[in-house]
Amino acid sequence: MHRSRIQHVNALYFAYGSNLHREQMQGRCPDSRPVSALTLPGFRLVFRGVADITPDIDSSVEGAIYAISARDEQALDRYEGWPSLYRKEYFLCEIDGQIRQVMYYKMNAHDIGTPSEYYFDVIAQGFRDWGLNTHALLRAREHAEEHDRAHTEYPDNLNLFGENI
Repeated sequence: MHRSRIQHVNALYFAYGSNLHREQMQGRCPDSRPVSALTLPGFRLVFRGVADITPDIDSSVEGAIYAISARDEQALDRYEGWPSLYRKEYFLCEIDGQIRQVMYYKMNAHDIGTPSEYYFDVIAQGFRDWGLNTHALLRAREHAEEHDRAHTEYPDNLNLFGENI
Protein backbone atom coordinates (compact mmCIF):
# COMPACT_ATOMS: atom_id res chain seq x y z
CA MET A 1 0.00 0.00 0.00
CA HIS A 2 1.34 3.41 -0.98
CA ARG A 3 1.08 6.13 1.65
CA SER A 4 1.56 9.75 0.79
CA ARG A 5 3.56 11.85 3.17
CA ILE A 6 1.31 14.22 5.11
CA GLN A 7 2.55 17.79 5.28
CA HIS A 8 1.54 19.40 8.57
CA VAL A 9 0.48 23.00 8.51
CA ASN A 10 2.88 24.86 10.75
CA ALA A 11 2.91 28.50 9.67
CA LEU A 12 0.65 31.37 8.70
CA TYR A 13 1.37 33.43 5.60
CA PHE A 14 -0.05 36.86 4.65
CA ALA A 15 -0.62 37.26 0.90
CA TYR A 16 -1.20 40.73 -0.59
CA GLY A 17 -0.18 40.24 -4.23
CA SER A 18 -0.47 37.46 -6.79
CA ASN A 19 -0.77 34.76 -4.12
CA LEU A 20 -4.23 36.11 -3.29
CA HIS A 21 -5.31 34.27 -6.45
CA ARG A 22 -6.70 31.13 -4.82
CA GLU A 23 -6.30 28.76 -7.77
CA GLN A 24 -2.72 29.88 -8.39
CA MET A 25 -1.89 29.60 -4.68
CA GLN A 26 -3.34 26.09 -4.47
CA GLY A 27 -1.24 25.01 -7.44
CA ARG A 28 1.91 26.54 -5.99
CA CYS A 29 1.25 25.44 -2.39
CA PRO A 30 -0.91 22.30 -2.42
CA ASP A 31 -0.98 21.92 1.38
CA SER A 32 -2.14 25.50 1.94
CA ARG A 33 -5.58 26.36 3.16
CA PRO A 34 -7.28 29.76 3.19
CA VAL A 35 -7.80 31.10 6.73
CA SER A 36 -9.27 34.60 6.44
CA ALA A 37 -9.11 37.97 4.76
CA LEU A 38 -7.14 40.54 6.72
CA THR A 39 -6.66 44.30 6.62
CA LEU A 40 -3.12 45.06 7.82
CA PRO A 41 -2.92 48.61 9.25
CA GLY A 42 0.19 50.77 9.00
CA PHE A 43 1.21 49.65 5.50
CA ARG A 44 0.49 50.68 1.92
CA LEU A 45 0.48 48.53 -1.22
CA VAL A 46 3.04 49.62 -3.83
CA PHE A 47 4.34 48.21 -7.08
CA ARG A 48 8.02 47.76 -7.76
CA GLY A 49 7.20 45.95 -10.99
CA VAL A 50 5.72 43.38 -8.60
CA ALA A 51 3.69 43.87 -5.43
CA ASP A 52 5.23 45.04 -2.18
CA ILE A 53 4.07 46.73 0.99
CA THR A 54 5.72 49.70 2.64
CA PRO A 55 5.15 51.27 6.06
CA ASP A 56 2.56 54.05 6.01
CA ILE A 57 0.83 54.97 9.26
CA ASP A 58 -2.17 56.43 7.39
CA SER A 59 -2.87 53.40 5.18
CA SER A 60 -3.71 49.74 5.33
CA VAL A 61 -3.21 46.73 3.05
CA GLU A 62 -5.96 44.33 2.04
CA GLY A 63 -4.79 40.72 1.94
CA ALA A 64 -5.41 37.21 3.15
CA ILE A 65 -3.92 34.68 5.51
CA TYR A 66 -3.15 31.13 4.47
CA ALA A 67 -2.05 28.25 6.67
CA ILE A 68 0.97 26.68 4.98
CA SER A 69 3.22 23.68 5.44
CA ALA A 70 7.02 23.69 5.41
CA ARG A 71 6.86 22.37 1.82
CA ASP A 72 4.56 25.26 0.86
CA GLU A 73 6.95 27.76 2.44
CA GLN A 74 9.82 26.33 0.39
CA ALA A 75 7.73 26.72 -2.77
CA LEU A 76 6.92 30.32 -1.81
CA ASP A 77 10.61 31.00 -1.12
CA ARG A 78 11.45 29.91 -4.67
CA TYR A 79 8.56 31.87 -6.22
CA GLU A 80 9.32 35.05 -4.26
CA GLY A 81 13.07 34.90 -4.94
CA TRP A 82 13.95 34.67 -1.25
CA PRO A 83 16.33 35.93 0.04
CA SER A 84 17.61 38.08 -2.86
CA LEU A 85 14.37 39.64 -4.22
CA TYR A 86 12.20 39.38 -1.11
CA ARG A 87 12.99 38.86 2.56
CA LYS A 88 10.70 37.40 5.21
CA GLU A 89 9.16 39.61 7.86
CA TYR A 90 6.59 38.84 10.56
CA PHE A 91 3.75 40.41 12.51
CA LEU A 92 1.49 39.20 15.30
CA CYS A 93 -2.21 38.73 14.70
CA GLU A 94 -5.15 37.25 16.56
CA ILE A 95 -6.45 34.15 14.77
CA ASP A 96 -9.25 32.07 16.33
CA GLY A 97 -8.69 33.70 19.70
CA GLN A 98 -4.93 33.07 19.74
CA ILE A 99 -2.06 35.48 19.06
CA ARG A 100 -0.12 34.00 16.15
CA GLN A 101 2.97 34.98 14.21
CA VAL A 102 2.27 35.63 10.53
CA MET A 103 4.98 35.70 7.86
CA TYR A 104 4.97 37.90 4.75
CA TYR A 105 7.48 38.72 2.03
CA LYS A 106 8.94 42.25 1.79
CA MET A 107 10.96 43.40 -1.21
CA ASN A 108 14.61 44.32 -0.80
CA ALA A 109 14.41 46.88 -3.66
CA HIS A 110 12.85 50.31 -3.27
CA ASP A 111 12.22 51.49 -6.85
CA ILE A 112 8.62 52.02 -7.92
CA GLY A 113 7.57 50.39 -11.21
CA THR A 114 4.37 49.57 -13.06
CA PRO A 115 3.31 45.91 -13.03
CA SER A 116 2.58 44.05 -16.25
CA GLU A 117 -1.07 43.89 -17.22
CA TYR A 118 -1.09 40.11 -16.79
CA TYR A 119 0.43 40.28 -13.29
CA PHE A 120 -1.99 43.03 -12.25
CA ASP A 121 -4.95 40.98 -13.55
CA VAL A 122 -3.81 37.95 -11.48
CA ILE A 123 -3.78 40.14 -8.35
CA ALA A 124 -7.15 41.69 -9.24
CA GLN A 125 -8.62 38.17 -9.53
CA GLY A 126 -7.19 37.39 -6.11
CA PHE A 127 -8.90 40.47 -4.71
CA ARG A 128 -12.18 39.20 -6.22
CA ASP A 129 -11.51 35.69 -4.84
CA TRP A 130 -11.31 37.12 -1.32
CA GLY A 131 -13.94 39.86 -1.70
CA LEU A 132 -11.39 42.62 -1.01
CA ASN A 133 -11.77 46.32 -1.76
CA THR A 134 -9.74 47.13 -4.90
CA HIS A 135 -9.36 50.87 -4.19
CA ALA A 136 -5.80 50.57 -2.80
CA LEU A 137 -4.86 48.13 -5.59
CA LEU A 138 -5.93 50.62 -8.25
CA ARG A 139 -4.26 53.50 -6.40
CA ALA A 140 -0.97 51.55 -6.20
CA ARG A 141 -0.99 50.95 -9.97
CA GLU A 142 -1.80 54.61 -10.67
CA HIS A 143 1.07 55.69 -8.39
CA ALA A 144 3.49 53.38 -10.24
CA GLU A 145 2.31 54.63 -13.65
CA GLU A 146 2.70 58.27 -12.55
CA HIS A 147 6.19 57.49 -11.23
CA ASP A 148 7.17 55.76 -14.47
CA ARG A 149 5.90 58.70 -16.58
CA ALA A 150 7.77 61.22 -14.44
CA HIS A 151 11.02 59.28 -14.78
CA THR A 152 10.87 58.55 -18.53
CA GLU A 153 10.29 62.08 -19.81
CA TYR A 154 13.32 63.59 -21.47
CA PRO A 155 14.71 66.90 -20.23
CA ASP A 156 14.36 69.75 -22.73
CA ASN A 157 18.11 69.96 -23.32
CA LEU A 158 18.66 66.29 -24.25
CA ASN A 159 17.94 64.48 -27.49
CA LEU A 160 16.64 60.89 -27.65
CA PHE A 161 20.18 59.58 -27.30
CA GLY A 162 20.77 61.40 -24.00
CA GLU A 163 23.18 63.86 -25.61
CA ASN A 164 23.09 67.57 -24.83
CA ILE A 165 21.74 69.65 -27.69
